[in-house]
Formats: sequence, C-alpha cells, structure tokens
Amino acid sequence: MNTISLHLDKIEKSYGQTRVLSGIDLTAKAGEFIALVGPSGCGKSTLLRIAAGLDHPDHGRVLLNGQDVTGKRAADRDMAMVFQSYALYPHLTARQNMALPLAMRRLSVWERLPLIGKITERSRLSHAAIQSEVEHAADILKIKALLDRKPAQMSGGQRQRVALGRALVRHPKAFLMDEPLSNLDAALRVHTRAEIVDLHKRAGVVTLYVTHDQEEALSMADKVAVMIRGQIMQCDTPAHIYNDPAHLDVASFIGSPRINLIHINQKSNPKAQWYDYPLMADTAGLAHSDITMAIRPEHLMVSVEKTPMSLPVTFLRTEFLGSEALIHLLFEGDNTLLIARATPQHALSLTERQKLFVSVPANKILYFDAEGKRLRSNHLSDVRDENHAA
Repeated sequence: MNTISLHLDKIEKSYGQTRVLSGIDLTAKAGEFIALVGPSGCGKSTLLRIAAGLDHPDHGRVLLNGQDVTGKRAADRDMAMVFQSYALYPHLTARQNMALPLAMRRLSVWERLPLIGKITERSRLSHAAIQSEVEHAADILKIKALLDRKPAQMSGGQRQRVALGRALVRHPKAFLMDEPLSNLDAALRVHTRAEIVDLHKRAGVVTLYVTHDQEEALSMADKVAVMIRGQIMQCDTPAHIYNDPAHLDVASFIGSPRINLIHINQKSNPKAQWYDYPLMADTAGLAHSDITMAIRPEHLMVSVEKTPMSLPVTFLRTEFLGSEALIHLLFEGDNTLLIARATPQHALSLTERQKLFVSVPANKILYFDAEGKRLRSNHLSDVRDENHAA
C-alpha cells in the first residue's frame, strides 16, 4: 500500500472578477478514494487541475505527503490524470499510447527513435521492460486484444480502458480523474465503475475523482466531498453524506429523486408546527426565523387509510422505474408537492386524484435554518409523543 497523502490547503482561485474556489481545504489520506461531486460550475475540475499542476492557485498550497509541490510543474508531481476526452494520440496504437509516459521518463531522446532506439543492450532492455509493464496493465484491464489498435478502431469504453492503462503503468503517487465515464452509455458506466475501483485498490494510491453524477460518487468513493459555489460544504462517507447532511444544499443535491422540502415561516406560525407535525423543540431562539423540513422519499409512508400523525394528500401520477416506483403527491393544505417511493404493485393500484394519507417517523425529518445550516434536536421525539398522547 502506498503511504503518500494529498492535502489541498486553503486553495483560492478567481478568473477575473469571478471567484471559482473559496478557501478549499481537503485531505486525502494514503490509499483513500475521494469523489468531488457538485453541480456544473462549482469548481470541481478547476480544483483537480490545481492538484495536478495544470493550473495554479491564487492562494493556498498543494501538499504531497507533506511536501509543498505548488510551484512544481505537472510533469514533476508524479500524478496520473485521466481526462473526460481520453486524450489519446490518434496516430499511435493502444500499446504506444500506454508506453509513452514510461518512454518519456526512462528513455533518452535517441532511445525513443523507432529505428535506432534499440541499438544498445541497455536500450533494448529498457524497451522490453516498458512493454512488459504495458502488457501487465493491459492484462489487468482486459485490453490485451486491443494493444495494436488505434483509438479510431476502438469503442468509447475501450478507449477509456486504454486511458486508464496509461495512468496505471506510471505507478503514480496519485490518480486524478476528471469525469472519465461521462462519454459512456449507462450500462458501460456501471461496468467501468467497478474497474476503476479495482484499479484504485490495486494501485493503493490516493484517488481524486471528479463527477457530477452523485450515483457514481456514492457507489465508488470512500469519502464524498460535496462542492457548491466554490466551497466544500461537507466531506464524509457516502452513508453520512446521504443520511446526515450538514447543510440544506447537501441534502438537496444528494439523492435521486430529490429530497422533499417543506418551508415554514415561524413568525406566521406561532404554534411552531407543520399541521400536526411539531417543529423542533429547542429552537426557541429561532422563533421568528424560517425553518425547512427535509424528508427523503423513502421515508414518506403512504396509506389509503388515515393513521395517527398522517396528513391527507392527493395522488397525481406514478413514475414506473422497474423494480420500484415514485409516487407524486399534492398536500393541498399548502400546495406542497411530495414524492414517495413505493413498490410497483402499490403504485400501479392507485388512480388519478385518489385521496391518500402520508406520515413520516419523527427521527427521519431533517431540519435546517434560514441559512441552510442543519438544526438538531434531542427532544423532538419526546415532544411529538406528548402531542400525540394529548
């Protein structure tokens, strides 16, 4: 296992008057896979380019195993970057594309020449060693049959494997990947995800992986860093990012379908409750502030009969997704649109404008203040139980 860590320390970057990165702090421990995820324009790719040395920060440092490499050229940082566009030389075969970074590093200018480069014993041994490493990487990625093809003779998935192989043969200190699967079809993306995770584990080095696809981020990474407006809003394990978001922006971005949001103005709601659902018990200091309740679709329980603490809703339509379905509902009390997960059998049994009831466990409701910061209460369940008993 490689013991090299990567730390991005207070990275700032602007283009003209546009602030792209605002004091980014991110640490990837040795062997850790971190996915940078966020909407387009949030600064993910810029941060990756700064880590690679392809761009320079206005302020801040890039530390590789504690050593400041901010001023070093990309070629001197020993990091391997995999691009969205594959970046393969079209006139070279897959074998030559994969061998190129090793040839540039190990061979002299004369030894790289095709006709006279193998005259000496030393150069022949160097060429043989490079080819052996290329063959080994190709075997890992199952592309040995493609080694003598040029990029135009390969599919998108095959070209991406070659690009991964070119990164693998370098034995880099870190992998930097910029949306490497965005050009692949859905089925191939799922298959290639597993290959990238396997590649990361074999290499045992830090991997920073940029994607706008949250499913990729959650399924592949050890940690997910959610970037919004040039800032990392939260960096944590996939489970914590999904179940315990620290900010409303994180809760809103992560999850498909999107989390249900219910906005409440406490100033116009002196009872501090959303219909039968009391708000947080320990927000007395926020009595005149707005609060947002957030509920994941899988936590909305839908029934045809009224149950304790349930609210009446109207069924609008169903999204059939094969193994599951999404039910679109309207709470007419305040015209709030809600989405709930359901089994296909349940969803397909419903009729348009049918009256239903929804409820949600108290511990599954997330609360956020007017600025989007997470609010937590240790007394919410007790208060709800008291109200229900009354």
